[in-house]
Amino acid sequence: DDIDEYFGFLLLEEGGCEMEAVFRNTGNNLNDFTSLIGAEVTATGIVDPKDLSVAKNRSYHFLRMYVGSPDTLRILTPPPKDHSGIPDLAELWPNPPKTIASLPSVRATGYILAIWHGNRLLLRDKAERVFKAELSDNAPPKLGDTVEMTGIPETDLFDINLLRACWRPTEPFQPPSTTNCIPVEIAALFTGKHGARRINTGLRGKAITVRGIVKAVTTDEKGFPRLILANDPHILTVESGPLTTTFSHLGEGDYVEVTGICVIDSESYGPRPIYPRVRSIFLVARNPDDIRILSRPSWWTPTRLLIIIGFLILTLIGISLWNHSLRRLAEHNGRKIARE
Repeated sequence: DDIDEYFGFLLLEEGGCEMEAVFRNTGNNLNDFTSLIGAEVTATGIVDPKDLSVAKNRSYHFLRMYVGSPDTLRILTPPPKDHSGIPDLAELWPNPPKTIASLPSVRATGYILAIWHGNRLLLRDKAERVFKAELSDNAPPKLGDTVEMTGIPETDLFDINLLRACWRPTEPFQPPSTTNCIPVEIAALFTGKHGARRINTGLRGKAITVRGIVKAVTTDEKGFPRLILANDPHILTVESGPLTTTFSHLGEGDYVEVTGICVIDSESYGPRPIYPRVRSIFLVARNPDDIRILSRPSWWTPTRLLIIIGFLILTLIGISLWNHSLRRLAEHNGRKIARE
């Protein structure tokens, strides 16, 4: 659990019903349990339907069974090496969102277009459809790999995405072409033809090139570098992807050209028929060549100009005071000599 390092759980499913097998995590490497996904197991523990205790800061939870340790699980049937029994993502596209959300897991094969936040991927399948995957651990494949993903499906009504996903390498197929980048104005990502605010979702999964002024070089919540570009009044975020030093040579005020894969961040579909809100649109850089400095800012920035003007004014005041002091000293010495 992201908010309690001692709270671990496995999600068990049988006959369309789900239950949490909850245990106290005392140093177990939870990533080791991802190999159990798809296995048939027997778990022994205590279930109290009236139990209202919850994990830290949460008010609601699923029906749960308390087990002493995940080591008490007994494997009846190991997970299949062949995932052919798991529904293929390519077969789900005509289905309504409620059907997609009701499936326990699906599999998909795709080519890695982008990686960001360490465990989030954007992939494209053979049919040129894009989908996102959030890994259950922080060991992503490499950019450009072809992998088979298995995870819990959800949809934002644009694509079908996978949560708590795990992956394995598979036979590569001819990757889609991302070398032909589309030049785009930053404003075109956020506005429509008449200037009204509109997120341009038609560019998701495509390689685009934008130009803008660097407003800041910062990091995301996991410490990965992040670039903030501005083209007033619009702000565009560029994630560093698998690169850790992509933005180290950039400074505030640089005018740059950035090429990257366009990603849409959107809410997921819920049980009510409401369109998920599109939170943002951003780019993910793929290699150092995606960042090109077009010009550096002039050394004569307004701040530096004010500092220099202030320094000159203080210098002139100092010179005037020094001259006045010398003149008074000369007059004093002149009167002294006249008296003598």
